[in-house]
Amino acid sequence: MKILLTIFLIFRLTAAFAAIIEDHEHYSKVMDQTKHYRVYLPPDYYNSNLHYPVIYWMHGHGGTYTMTKYDEVWNDYIDTHNVVLVIPDPRNPNGSTYDYSLVFDNRTYEGTPAHNGKIFSKYFRELVMEVDNNFRTIPDRDHRGLSGQSRGGFMSPYIASQNKDLVSASSMSCPSPDGAMVGTLNKEVLFDVAETGRSLKGISLRISSPDGDRYKQYTWELKAKWDMMDLDKLEMHIPHYPNHYAADMDQQFDFHMREFNELHPTPEVWHHADPWPEFDVWNYSISVSRDVPAISFMELVTKRGMIFYSRPFIPDGPINQIEKVKIITDSVYYPTSTYTLVDYNLSTKEFVKTDIFSDEAGKINIELNGGGHALGINKKGDEAKLFLIETNNRDNFYALEGVDSNLSLKLVNVGASASGPVQIKISSPKDFIALSTPFLEIQNIDPGQAVDCNVGFIVTKYSLSAPDGDDNPLDGDEFISKIELELQYGNKQKEIQSFKIFPVPRVQTISKNDIIILDGRQLELPFYQNQQHMITNKLVSGGKGDGDGIAEAGEIVELYVKIPQGLGPIDQNTYHQAFLLNQDDDLYISVDKLSYHIRGEEWSGATCFQSQISIDPRTPNDHNLNLLLRTESYDFVDEGYENLIQRHKYHFCRVLLTVDNSK
Repeated sequence: MKILLTIFLIFRLTAAFAAIIEDHEHYSKVMDQTKHYRVYLPPDYYNSNLHYPVIYWMHGHGGTYTMTKYDEVWNDYIDTHNVVLVIPDPRNPNGSTYDYSLVFDNRTYEGTPAHNGKIFSKYFRELVMEVDNNFRTIPDRDHRGLSGQSRGGFMSPYIASQNKDLVSASSMSCPSPDGAMVGTLNKEVLFDVAETGRSLKGISLRISSPDGDRYKQYTWELKAKWDMMDLDKLEMHIPHYPNHYAADMDQQFDFHMREFNELHPTPEVWHHADPWPEFDVWNYSISVSRDVPAISFMELVTKRGMIFYSRPFIPDGPINQIEKVKIITDSVYYPTSTYTLVDYNLSTKEFVKTDIFSDEAGKINIELNGGGHALGINKKGDEAKLFLIETNNRDNFYALEGVDSNLSLKLVNVGASASGPVQIKISSPKDFIALSTPFLEIQNIDPGQAVDCNVGFIVTKYSLSAPDGDDNPLDGDEFISKIELELQYGNKQKEIQSFKIFPVPRVQTISKNDIIILDGRQLELPFYQNQQHMITNKLVSGGKGDGDGIAEAGEIVELYVKIPQGLGPIDQNTYHQAFLLNQDDDLYISVDKLSYHIRGEEWSGATCFQSQISIDPRTPNDHNLNLLLRTESYDFVDEGYENLIQRHKYHFCRVLLTVDNSK
């Protein structure tokens, strides 16, 4: 083995198993420290000339690369399969046990800052190079897989999404629903893999969720959301096991062995979500200059164009207006040629045409300002290029049960030619979405034109809880669906776009006495302590204003709602953080930031969102805000397993707040 800036500390661990176990170390430029890893090699590795695929295993919080928890399973599997297993060391340079360079809600753990600006997802690239340079691997993405348990189960799809060119398959066992903050130091943003699952298109996925796992409701919610995200392959397995454990790991590894026999080409249409201001994906290089934390999104990317925007938070965060974006494409264009960039600004709703030029390598450099963009990249004579844009640029759409709803879209042409007749087939995978029409036809859209394209529907029923484990989660649940639109125009193959739909029950307007408004004040409120199964008072603060508890123009308010009956039997008349669902219904309010809260006393890492509602200073006096709110309650429930199961439930209400602008 070569020794280049890398020192190996190699030794054999004596064991009764035939698999070869070695520990190694190398210096990481990304982490600026010596990093360790353990490898499991087939018994005949040093007596053969074979090259092997590799599974990288991400352990849970508190584990180490030397952990022996799954040693017997790993040894037995490597003993009988031609594959190499690598266990990385995820500890931070400062020794924090909050591993994988993640930051969590309060940004500290055990009194030690958890983050230091290091990027574990980029360190993974170093580790892959290290392993490929020093072991007989098959060094391509078709023969690399990521797997993990608990926090490692969260990290497996996240790292895969950030390294699509290196990994073709990701599996996870009872993944933690971590509210992990990632990104530039002091500009971190919450990255939710459930909400960003679309960026995993092109990666085969498998979820294992034991029926006795304390996090199983969150895992089944993740599966239900990913089912709506146009992924290539998504499997789920439910082991019968009474704990938070990577049960049936041999079947998880079997999934990877099957995938090693498949080809995984770059998707013809792909998506990406990234919390870093500079990143590379599928041979595209992106640099974003901005002063605020944000996640950048590239969607529906093809040679003909893409949608690009950034949000300070998800879901439903506003599109960043102030930023500078540079995109260098892959070498997919004719060298040294002129193209026309048609740019539809998602915020201003305006079109701009400019000439752009490919370099000698066939790459194009595109520079953009903020506001979000639907981009068409055209050479002379190209056909139309159509995108469907949700009018308010939201991630999720909330629809009231039994009420006529309308998905308001704009169909924009950023191509070089008129579209001619456009046929749009409309469908939904869930039968509780009743569409007003399954088909739309538009006669023509000229280049640089946008037309309204509204889809009417009714939610016919609603499930009061997300997947709860009592039913088979593979059958799906009624807390989420989507509307899918299949476009056919010109000589193009069918193009598909979809929009997530969350049903909401029809609810009564509650009394103002059941709402607490925080506008810069603090006070004690009764909360249900779901771990102790008791109610205690808790000091809360939030919002920005004069602190008198009245919604006033120019203030930022955070709301707490009193719930008559929460999920826990004695959880009565306690207060819960409110998330606003209908901010687009009133011109005088906006949500530019969320507050993040731990879900009760859980140790899951799951995050409860609370909206920070900005009231426009120009709001007329006595203007009524009709707010549709979602809250959550939590409990630890005994379901007959070794541990209590962590459950949560959504609650919905309306509140009518009168704005005071008399001061």
